[in-house]
Amino acid sequence: MNNPACAAARRTGALLTALSLTPAVVLAADDASHASLDVLRAEVEHQRRQLELQQEELHLQRQRLLELERALATEDVAEPPDRAAQFGAPTVVRPGSRDAMAGTASSSLSEDEMRTLRGAGEEGSGQGAQPVGQAPEQEEPRPEITAISDVGGVLTPRGRLVIEPSVEYSHSSTRRFFFSGVEIVDAVLIGAIEAEDARRDTFTAALVARYGITNRLEVDVRVPYVWRDDIELDPTDDDMDDERRLRSHDLGDIEIGAHYQLNDGLNGWPYFVGNLRFKTRTGEGPFDVPLDSAGRQLEVPTGSGFYSLEPSITFLYPTDPVILFGNLGYNYTFEDDVDESIGTSTFGEVDPGDSVSMSFGFGFGINQKFSFNLGYDHNIVFGTESEVNGQRLKSNRIQVGSLLFGMSFRPTLKRSISMNVAVGVTEDAPDIRVTFRMPWSFDL
Repeated sequence: MNNPACAAARRTGALLTALSLTPAVVLAADDASHASLDVLRAEVEHQRRQLELQQEELHLQRQRLLELERALATEDVAEPPDRAAQFGAPTVVRPGSRDAMAGTASSSLSEDEMRTLRGAGEEGSGQGAQPVGQAPEQEEPRPEITAISDVGGVLTPRGRLVIEPSVEYSHSSTRRFFFSGVEIVDAVLIGAIEAEDARRDTFTAALVARYGITNRLEVDVRVPYVWRDDIELDPTDDDMDDERRLRSHDLGDIEIGAHYQLNDGLNGWPYFVGNLRFKTRTGEGPFDVPLDSAGRQLEVPTGSGFYSLEPSITFLYPTDPVILFGNLGYNYTFEDDVDESIGTSTFGEVDPGDSVSMSFGFGFGINQKFSFNLGYDHNIVFGTESEVNGQRLKSNRIQVGSLLFGMSFRPTLKRSISMNVAVGVTEDAPDIRVTFRMPWSFDL
């Protein structure tokens, strides 16, 4: 039994037996390994699908955030630039402001949610995701603007319609010598030289519609209806109770405007907005109203009686919580052959004076709903050239300057309420002008 040959034979048999079992064991191990890899692959695929769904959800939320920011940035834009003589009246600021600017973009989301969503990657752009809390530079939200008057603003987004009803009251009183008979613009009159002590009250109800053709291009139209109540006294008359009171109401001059945002306002640059406004003469002009035998008006005009075209440029510079604004424009008024007789004077060609307008100021956002603004507007009106009895006459240049202040309250994302006040600081400016506006936004 202990024969060495037998022991060797036993060891050899055990080895052969072991070798014969090895392939089965290896196959079993391989099967287990393949099964484990399949499970891992399935888990990886499942996780990849979950990640894609989460990325799609993040993108949708991010798009929603940007829409809310743009809505806040453009909903309360005031109208773009109007005549400086009507600064404080609708017309720049707009946004927009067609008005002073104030406020910051915001949404109903929390700050953490906003930071997280702003950090989402660009869809389909091949760019990596931005770090959480760092907004992509090219998607920098535009500021919320509330304009004092007509200095324009960041424009209405594409497909959005803004309907803005407004009411305005202005009062002016003058005691001076002037050319009576024809009023070309406020405080510019042509005709016979007389002394005047006059008080004028004007109430204007207007409806403005603005529509965003693209995110950079906006058009608007303004339709005003004007009530005027003028009282005139002759300061050379001993009987100061002898006064002339004239009242009129009619359609005013309809205005059409276009506004284009020139840049994105990135890398420390302000926003620049180019504006072009055309004023019709749908209102009753100074040569359209009836006159008495002495050539004095029996009614007061509700329009200028002349077409005009005003190009201008607006800048807006946000530096949270303040927004600086300014506007520079030139108003060209087209001359006309009126061919009218007023008293003993016969008028031929009349060329109302052009004007240069300039305004600047700042807006301050108290919180997401309330802002106030301060500014100054100045208008230089060049003299009116008139052909009277075959001779060319020209009136003096006048200066119209006003201090501006206002406030805005936004109860909802689609609606806001603003009040703006202009106080005259030069002799030829209206004493005071108060305007209430209530823009409503609609996505078409």
